[in-house]
Amino acid sequence: MTLHFTLPLKAPASAARALTLSVYDPTYFVAFTLAEHDPVALRGAPNGCSSSVYKPKALDPNETRALNESFFSNLSPGADFGAKLAEKAVVACP
Repeated sequence: MTLHFTLPLKAPASAARALTLSVYDPTYFVAFTLAEHDPVALRGAPNGCSSSVYKPKALDPNETRALNESFFSNLSPGADFGAKLAEKAVVACP
């Protein structure tokens, strides 16, 4: 299944510092990816603002082999394993 959605901010983000956004399932069972084309829209942003998307580093084969039921059962609450594999969108303004 593919789900497309727009994520409006509750309040405008400050242009004074970079904004990083990543969406992920902390348990790693649901994959989230940003749109391939135009994943970030900067509406009303000051001139010169830009966005970049960073793809996660792939797991090495040893890490992949360790991803079994026992691995996930033993994760501590708040481990956020999914964050390791999440794409990140960064918005920066001069």
